This record gives sequence, structure tokens and C-alpha cells, in this order.
Amino acid sequence: MKLIYPLVALLPLALAQEPQMGDLIAQADKFLSERAFDQALDSYDKALERQKSQGADAVEDPIELSRVMYRRGTVLLLKDKQQLALDDFEAALALNPQMHKATIKIAEALLRQGEFLKSIERLEPLGALKGMDERDRKRILDGANSGLVNSEAAAKAYQTILESQDGETPVDKMHAESCILHATEALKVAKKSTTLHKYKANCHLALGQAQSALVDLSYLQVANPADIQLAQEMAQIYFYMLYEPDKALQQIRQKCLRQDPENKTCGKLAKEFRKRDKVLKPGMALLESKRDRKPADPLYERLFKEWVDEGLFDDIVRDTRVFMDSLTIPPIDRIDDVGGVSNLVGNMEEVLCEAYSKQTQKKANKPPASRAVFCDLVSKRDEHFVPAVILKANKLVDAEQFEEADRLLAEQVQYWQSLGDSNKVQVLRNRQQEVAVLLKQSKSKDYYKILGIARDATDKDIKKGYRAQSKLYHPDKYKGDLDETAVERKMAEINEAYEILSDPDKRAAFDSGGEFDGQGQHQPQNPFGGGGGGFQFQQGGGGFDFAAMFQEQMKQQARQGHGGGQRFQQGFRF
Repeated sequence: MKLIYPLVALLPLALAQEPQMGDLIAQADKFLSERAFDQALDSYDKALERQKSQGADAVEDPIELSRVMYRRGTVLLLKDKQQLALDDFEAALALNPQMHKATIKIAEALLRQGEFLKSIERLEPLGALKGMDERDRKRILDGANSGLVNSEAAAKAYQTILESQDGETPVDKMHAESCILHATEALKVAKKSTTLHKYKANCHLALGQAQSALVDLSYLQVANPADIQLAQEMAQIYFYMLYEPDKALQQIRQKCLRQDPENKTCGKLAKEFRKRDKVLKPGMALLESKRDRKPADPLYERLFKEWVDEGLFDDIVRDTRVFMDSLTIPPIDRIDDVGGVSNLVGNMEEVLCEAYSKQTQKKANKPPASRAVFCDLVSKRDEHFVPAVILKANKLVDAEQFEEADRLLAEQVQYWQSLGDSNKVQVLRNRQQEVAVLLKQSKSKDYYKILGIARDATDKDIKKGYRAQSKLYHPDKYKGDLDETAVERKMAEINEAYEILSDPDKRAAFDSGGEFDGQGQHQPQNPFGGGGGGFQFQQGGGGFDFAAMFQEQMKQQARQGHGGGQRFQQGFRF
């Protein structure tokens, strides 16, 4: 005979095989002690669900049930599910009003959120407790009281800044600094306070401290990932203020377009960033490159064409200002020096200054003097920017203020030495050595000046200068006030100058600091202080002719190309 067991007959057996509530609680407690929080939470959930569904088997002891609610709330806190945790702690207190641990947990959670007064209000009625509970109560109360003081001070400074933006009185940086200081102190005990993070981020932006502001803005973004407007703001900070285009595009793609693919503002920003960065990259690479480019490198002229002539620089300055003005608290310094607040604008100014400084070293097709404005902009905020320093030194040399040029370069060498930047030190020293030669020559005959030509004159310029001076001072043609002897002496100087400058070897020697006698013969200097015989070092029956060696070096320099006395013989890299 076949037996058929009714389904109802199997139910008691199925229930008997399921773990009872007490077993689930014990299992959850074990997982919690092992810090297996996911498993602990799952077991507590099952235990409390069993409590709701069971009748006779339900735990009737409210004290025991409050303990379970408290422990699940603790696990939820560890998993950063704060509101669910607070609900469990409140439920535990409803079951057992004497569970002070739950009150302490609620007060601590309120403290982390920056709800300082609410935290204090939960703890003060408890009075003195015992053991760890009392230590925790005092710790949280102290934190809440100090947090309250600092948050109120931060709020006051923040409000002062907001109000001063609408008035005639300019924003005082002191208020922004006070805001940051007090918000930072309050956040030490209220790490989850979105209000304090907003204060701190906006006050950092007021001071132009974009990188620091992004730390707090990133926290706000984690707290509210659906905030598309915040993503747009952060993307523009990355692009316009920090010039980190990859991070700017990442913000747009991941935090905006992924949530709202049809968002027009985000789409427009992404297109704008990509288009502009494509034009910016070749020039921005100069700031990191160690490659030495020639003064006539076509990249420099290309930068002025694409960045300046076609309006990119002005457009970026305009858009950067518009973005900064849209911030809750715009950077205070943006009005006087947008390049000092925006890495993008500042970097463009530095690149264009370097390009102009290099172009001024060309023998022909000198760049327009109006381009020097970019070096002026950089120098206002950074007097140590090497291309601008070199340009300033060259202007002093052109004005024959050799001692001032030497002093300027010496000061800059000392500055970069203190920072340990050997590359910049070498660039400045090279120019300083050239200026030293010019300074020495200025105290003796200046053959360039005698012919009335520039130090980077070509062979054609030298001949032209010689002819012009010869017409003026030739003894048979002179019509001035000088006597015959003075005219002959002047003509002799003109002939000597032409003889030296028209000879590549002699010109190279002169530009390197060499001296010549009245007949245009080179007089090499003896570094050992000896007299008479030049650079002769005798050993045994023979000797080494240092003068001949020096002349040979001058010939080699001449064959390699003569760059003139005032400019670099070689390019420079910053």
C-alpha cells in the first residue's frame, strides 16, 4: 500500500529544521565578534524577522530584544548606514529606556553629522554614568561643545564673506582664512557634516586654493552622487583653475553624462574641453620638456598665431572669469591677476613669455615688442621666472646697464641655488658670464659701438656700419669740429673695429672677452699672472702653446656659428 503524507504533516518538521531565533542571535553575535559584518547583519535581520513572524516562539523579554536591536544598529553604523542605525538605536531605547549605550551611540552619530546641539541635548539628561559609558559620554560632550564653538565661528566668517560680496567693501582674506581654520577644527569631530565641508570648500575657493577645495567637494559628491551641478562645477575647477583636462573630462563623463546622457550643459563642456585642450597641448608641453629649441623654432610663432592672434587666450581668460564669478564665493584675487588664480591662464602666460624670450634671440625677424606683455604679467606674480629674468637682463644690456644686469642675474642664481634647481642655475650663470664679458668690454673699446651696430650684426651690417663711419670721419671728408689728430685717431679706431669684427676668429675672441692692441692683434690674458710671454708652459725641451690653443678654440666657435655678444650662444631651457 502506497502512503501519501499530507503537506500539513510536513510543516512541523520543516520548522524544526530552521534555526530558532536564539540560535540566529548567537550566530550573529559570533559573526560580530569576528568582524564578519555582512554575515552578522544577515543573521540579525533573520532573527528580528523571526521575531515578527513567530507567535509563541517569539522572544518576550524586551531587554533581550533591545540588545539585539542595539547590536544590529552597531553593525549598520560600521557599514555607514547611519539613518538605519539610528532607527535601531531609537527602537532599542523604546524597549529599554535605561540602555544608555544606545543614547551614547545616537549622540555620537549626531556629533559626526555636525548636529552639535542635538548631540548635547541627548547626553546632558543622562548625568554621570559608570565606566566606559561615562568616558564615552564625556568625550562626546567635549567634542560637541568644541565643535559647536568652531562651527559657529566658521558660519560667522562665511556669512561675513557672503555679505561683503554684495557691498562696496572688498572681501577680506582674513575672513576666508578664519572660515577654513574653524571649519577644519569642527570637522575633526564632525567628519560627516556636509555644511562644514561646504563652508571649507567655498572659503578655499575664495583664496584660489582649488586643490584643497576639491578635497571637500569630493566628499560632498560621495554624499550626493546625483548632484549634476556639483559635477559641472568640479569639472570646470579641474579645467580652468588647475588645468587637469583629463580629470575635467572624467567628471563630465562619469558624474554627469552617465546619469543624464542628454544633459546639454555637460555635453557642451565636454566638447569645449576637448577642442581647447587639443590646441593647448603642444604649447603646454614646453613647460615640462627638456628639449632645447632654437629661437627660430616655428612652434613659437604657431603659438602666438593660434593662442593670441586667433583669440584663444582672450576667450579662455573671459570664460575663466565667468566661471569664477559664478562660484558661491569667487576667488578674491581674480580681478587683479586671473593668471595667479587659474593654472590654465597662468601656464599660457608663462609659455608665451618663454616663446617671446626665445624669439628675441633671433638675428632677424625680431618679434613684436607687444608680446613682452606676457612676461610682464608673469613677473608681477613671480619675479624669479627665468625666461622673464633673461628678457629683463637683455633689456638692461641693450641699455648698456651691464652692472645692473649682472646684479640681477647674480641674485637669481643665488635664489635658484637655495632651491637646488641646478638647471635654472646653469642657464642664469651662462648668461651672467656673457654679461661679465660685456661689462669688461664696456670699460675698454667697444668695437660694435665704434661702428654704430648691434652686437648681433651680420657681416652685411658690419660693412654698412664701416662705410657709414668712414664717410663721417675720413680725414679727407670730415667736416666737424675735431682737429686733425683727433680725426685720425677716430679713423684708426674705425679701421681697427672693422678689422676685428669682419674677421670671424677675431670677432669670436672679442666676444669672448679677448683684448686687442692698437693694431688689432689679439692679446690673450694669462690666468697665472705671468707677464710677457703669453701662454707658454715649458717642460724639458718643448712647450705647450696655450695661446695657439685659445685661437683654435675661437676658430671652432666661429665655424659652429656666431650668435652675437648680447644673446645666448646656445638656446636655453627652463
